[in-house]
Amino acid sequence: MINSYTQSTGANQNTYQVVRVPQLSSATITGQLTAPAWNGSSAGVVALDVAGTLTLNAGINVSQRGFRGGGVRNIGAIDRPPSLVAGGPCIPRTLAA
Repeated sequence: MINSYTQSTGANQNTYQVVRVPQLSSATITGQLTAPAWNGSSAGVVALDVAGTLTLNAGINVSQRGFRGGGVRNIGAIDRPPSLVAGGPCIPRTLAA
């Protein structure tokens, strides 16, 4: 990692997870794709970056693998709905092949 991410001490501290996602020219998924369970500091993410063809011959199941989401922030404008920063808690999803 080129940059360090240090949070200051005190109230409103945040925790960040930096995920490197390599781009593939093509990919074929032949077995169920899942993620390691969130352990409080890392995991809980499935990310695919495929420039060409992605063939899904199996499902993606991250049920009970995600991390706790954040809250909603109201941007205060009368004519606009609240801005969703992050929804929480994470809703498990399963994508069948």
